[in-house]
Amino acid sequence: DLVLLDDGTAPDANDGCEAATNGTSINGKIAILYRGNCTFVTKVISAQNAGAVAVIVVNNQTGSPFSMGGTDPSITIPSVMISDVDGATLINSMSSNTVNVTLNNTSGNFDKDGDFDNGIIAHEYGHGISTRLTGGSTNSNCLNNEEQMGEGWSDWFGLMLTIEPGDQGSDIRGIGTYANGESTTGNGIRPAPYSTNFGVNPYTYGNTGDGNISVPHGVGFIYCTVLWDMTWELIDFYGGTPDMNLYSGTGGNNVAMALVTESLKLQPCNPGMLDGRDAILQADQLLYGGAHRCVIWEAFANRGFGFSASQGSASSRTDQVEAFDLPPICQVPTNTPTAAFNASELVSCNQTIQFTDSSFNVPQTWLWDFGDGFTDTVQNPSHTYASSGVYTVKLVVGNIIGSDSTTLTVTITLPPTPYVADSDICLGDSLWVTATGVTGATQWYNSADNFIQRSDSLLITNVGSTQTFYVRNVVGPAPQFAPPADNTIGSGGYHVSGYHGALNFTAQTPFTIKSAWVDAQGAGPRTIVLASGTNTNGAAPANVVQSVTVNLQNGPQRVTLDLEVPAAGDYNIGGSNVDLYRNNGGANYPYVVPGVMTINNSSATTNPVGYYYYLYDIEVQEPQCLSSPDTFTVQPFTSNFTLSQNLNTVSFTSTSVNATAWNWDFGDGNTSTLENPVHTYASAGTFTVTLYTNGDASCTYSSNVTTTISSTSNLTNNITIDISPNPVKEFVGIQLGYNMEDIQVRLYSSTGQLIRQQMIPALQDRIEMDMSTYPSGLYSIQLSSGDKQYTEKIIKE
Repeated sequence: DLVLLDDGTAPDANDGCEAATNGTSINGKIAILYRGNCTFVTKVISAQNAGAVAVIVVNNQTGSPFSMGGTDPSITIPSVMISDVDGATLINSMSSNTVNVTLNNTSGNFDKDGDFDNGIIAHEYGHGISTRLTGGSTNSNCLNNEEQMGEGWSDWFGLMLTIEPGDQGSDIRGIGTYANGESTTGNGIRPAPYSTNFGVNPYTYGNTGDGNISVPHGVGFIYCTVLWDMTWELIDFYGGTPDMNLYSGTGGNNVAMALVTESLKLQPCNPGMLDGRDAILQADQLLYGGAHRCVIWEAFANRGFGFSASQGSASSRTDQVEAFDLPPICQVPTNTPTAAFNASELVSCNQTIQFTDSSFNVPQTWLWDFGDGFTDTVQNPSHTYASSGVYTVKLVVGNIIGSDSTTLTVTITLPPTPYVADSDICLGDSLWVTATGVTGATQWYNSADNFIQRSDSLLITNVGSTQTFYVRNVVGPAPQFAPPADNTIGSGGYHVSGYHGALNFTAQTPFTIKSAWVDAQGAGPRTIVLASGTNTNGAAPANVVQSVTVNLQNGPQRVTLDLEVPAAGDYNIGGSNVDLYRNNGGANYPYVVPGVMTINNSSATTNPVGYYYYLYDIEVQEPQCLSSPDTFTVQPFTSNFTLSQNLNTVSFTSTSVNATAWNWDFGDGNTSTLENPVHTYASAGTFTVTLYTNGDASCTYSSNVTTTISSTSNLTNNITIDISPNPVKEFVGIQLGYNMEDIQVRLYSSTGQLIRQQMIPALQDRIEMDMSTYPSGLYSIQLSSGDKQYTEKIIKE
């Protein structure tokens, strides 16, 4: 049954409130239809006969239902909002009919109790296992990095504790399907269900950096996918405990549980996915003597975690390189190997080339000839060529059955020089310039050859003088910067001591430390040292890679370092007795430049995590190839002219700056391309003369003048005229002789612009014109009557 609580008046803010408090019976199995904005539920609860089973709230605004507020815990009446359209349908029906309503959510989109999903319960308990075992029993803070797999282990524990025979293959195991309102075959709350079937779950290690993969849930999903595959490989190898008993069974599921649990104890703090793989292999060696080594490898290789896969930094999920190969020990050759490989670049301006073996049929030995007299025997070598040239690279692979070889040609060249044409532009205007012949990126430099920006085009604004620029063709990545940007991260001060303060970092690739932000106490030289290894005690480093002495000013500044990090590995950078600002608190490691370096901590023995030494906003540059520069100029020009006239004949003189071409429009249909033309008008009139200069330039600028050309008789033949004073400061007087006609007086600027006019009536012989507000310069006063005219120039002081 429905009862409508409404006071019967036009809809207002109190609709339903009065009825709810005026004794309307709402007890028993009654749903209450309510329309209005008052705090309805509170009103109903306070009503004498409050006892509604449910409340239907009608939105009194046009549109869809919205979420209702209210946090009073004493209110327990279920409520639902419907739209104003649906509400009107109900209200209209109630006026003449008995209406029965069933509240039924057919979408399944309502809160459900996760306690009914054993997978969710096991998942959450799984976090307790992984956080307490990873990094050792005394460290529960080791799963904070980008590639950590905590959510994956928890998903896997949930799957293992709910595993059933037949879950392999096309069977689908989603996570959180019940709580998500899905059937058991739904995707659940992960990008795909867990399944060994690639048609259901195609995700591999390489997908870790995809935009649709989140941290940490998406990353964990990738790792759980390979653990699920490994579990079923072991079940296939051993068979599973008939009831999948994890407590007393000896099947493949029991082996998988033992391997994964033991691996958590063996892996490092903040592990990456390949760290997790290697820990499982180590656990198999410790628990089973390596009996499952190749089963484990096959499962991981199938999902891209293969023998030649690269993890990069465990603090980055985008620098991994997946691979699907097995180690030679897990391969049994049956044929002669087939040689194949690829190079990072076949035509390159980068002299260092990475070669990747892609041979098949189980190669077990490799011999590389790089074509320049050098060789190597590793599987995937990197080689640096000394000069430009064309090189034939040969790979010979072998196994116990035979050998094979193949070649590739690698060409090393420098980038071509780009080109930008010189430009003319109107004075004060702006100009976009774009280089041609660019094969990489375009870098722009000012007249001092200092870097401006890296972009396809350069905007040069408000050109006021001739300017010179340089442009280079650059092949390679742009510079990046390692935070923090300055020393405001926490407490600190200037540090001068024999203690060697340093930042410990891991390089993922060779790069150059181009510059850094520092704050010096006093001007003078400082020596910055780059060393290999990790500095843990503030001692002067023994393994110095490179050092540089720089002369600093007092205070904050950016300093050029140009220190070369030669290869991937661990390094530290810092100095002693440098009298530079350092933080003794506030550092929040790691500081990451993706794919290049990770600053892990400092050399401070007491608090290496909180201290930060000397070098802020570190500019790092991966190898680039830079062309020779092209020089171009931008030159401003102006368009202007002066004129002199004798009746119908006018002489024009260009006063344009930096003009190389002229195009005159005389306003009567005639034109000229002379610099200083003379033009005779065929009739009297007022004409607009326009000069366009440098018509082929990227822009043109015109200056307009209005000139009056007259072939009539002189007004002074009929009347005497005196215009004085000349020069004038304030008022100029115009004195006429005997005047029998109306005379029009016009005042023109030096450019011919009419700026004032007035009339001298007949029989009036004098007027005064106020020029006090006009700027100093040359003006013309013109008197005309009929076909008679007189013009005189005056000077305003």
